[in-house]
Amino acid sequence: MSCVAGKYKITTGSDSCLDCPAGSSSPQASTTSSACTCNAGYAGPAGQACSICVAGKYAQGTSCASCPTQSTSPAASTSLSACQCNAGYHGSNGGTCTACDVGKYSPTVGAASASTCIACTAGKYSVAPGATSESSCAACPSGKTSTTTANDAEADCKCDAGRYGSNGDCLLCVAGKYKDSIGDSLCTDCPVDTYAASTGNTALTACTACPSDSRAVSGSVSVQACLCKQGFTGPNGGTCSSCPAGRYKDSLGASACSACIAGTYSSQVAATSAGACAACPTQSTSLAASTSLSACQCNAGYHGSNGGTCTACDVGKYSPTVGAASASTCIACTAGKYSVAPGATSESSCAACPSGKTSTTTANDAEADCKCDAGRYGSNGDCLLCVAGKYKDSIGDSLCTDCPVGKYAASTGNTALSACADMPSESNLEGCPAGHTGVPGSCQGEDVGHFRRQQESEREKERERESMESERGSGGGARSVCVCLCTEYHFMLRVWR
Repeated sequence: MSCVAGKYKITTGSDSCLDCPAGSSSPQASTTSSACTCNAGYAGPAGQACSICVAGKYAQGTSCASCPTQSTSPAASTSLSACQCNAGYHGSNGGTCTACDVGKYSPTVGAASASTCIACTAGKYSVAPGATSESSCAACPSGKTSTTTANDAEADCKCDAGRYGSNGDCLLCVAGKYKDSIGDSLCTDCPVDTYAASTGNTALTACTACPSDSRAVSGSVSVQACLCKQGFTGPNGGTCSSCPAGRYKDSLGASACSACIAGTYSSQVAATSAGACAACPTQSTSLAASTSLSACQCNAGYHGSNGGTCTACDVGKYSPTVGAASASTCIACTAGKYSVAPGATSESSCAACPSGKTSTTTANDAEADCKCDAGRYGSNGDCLLCVAGKYKDSIGDSLCTDCPVGKYAASTGNTALSACADMPSESNLEGCPAGHTGVPGSCQGEDVGHFRRQQESEREKERERESMESERGSGGGARSVCVCLCTEYHFMLRVWR
């Protein structure tokens, strides 16, 4: 009976068949030990003990050959094709194995192509080729990230949204700024009329709008930076109220609205400049902060409807009233005064007539309306006093009137007939008679032991008459009692003025 496979017998006879050395086998009816060859995956000389090819090797003839670099095989592999690329590598079995690129990894043994290499996810990076697991992908440093995958260096990590690059660091955006993208670029200011109190803002929505009708510069960091805009007033960061009609505000902030100055008005609400205050019509005015044209009232010295045309008081009149509606409010300068200016505002505008003149009418509009007082007469524009022996009892430039015959007036500027006094009863216009002496008008008889000549020489009489005639004028108008002559039996003492 022949030896079974895996045994041999080199002799004839009844001896038993011998087992092939370990790890080897032989065909049925083998007659020599050399017929024992190594099993698949084992190696060694024929007829001798065979060793199993360990993992990463394969049987090649009488020895175990190593798999190509970065490949491996199961123990007892029988051929080169049993060699597969290690995890982190790819290539055909038994061929050259190529590492997965930096930034990728592959946990698969025997990967045939690069498509099996898995990229590190966004926010991570890997610096080693042939990485075998996701753990080889390092996270970007704090404050950094990446938007791409398969990053192969830390430098691929950029500043997060809400951060900006500075000397390799990623710093938080300061208050008043935001950054909604990944990268090293600078943060963006919050727009005008918004603010952001927090840091590290990642979106425009972090910028809060200012309260209504307030303004803030770009990059503002708090609500207090919101200032009421022109035409509005209120606390910084608070509620802003519109300036009422008659007022305006031309600056930002909490300052109060300014009143339109006196003499102007404005109906505009939330006015932003003094230009909104319209001037009142000519010769009218208004209180500060006036809100309509009807607030404009005519100035003193003028009259007219509120907001309308103002007409000056006539010359010779004045009006201290503001807002007078009609000419009836204009007050006439009193008698004895005049005014030459239209639109006068006070009684002081009425000048008194010059000395010696007056007027009987009111509202006189020129000095020419002033006429000579009683007791004066006009001469070349002047008003002279009536001379002694005359009077004038009316106002005007007419001449003075002589005192009647038998009357005299020693004073000047006489204003009435009553200023002309009656002459004494003993007097006449001829002088004291013989036997009397004294001043004409006061003749007295001579004392005992004295006498007066009955007749003066004709020459003395004539001289005295001429002198007296020159004193008394013609008939009436005697200027003094001296022109009165003593009657018979009285004497005169001559007194000259």
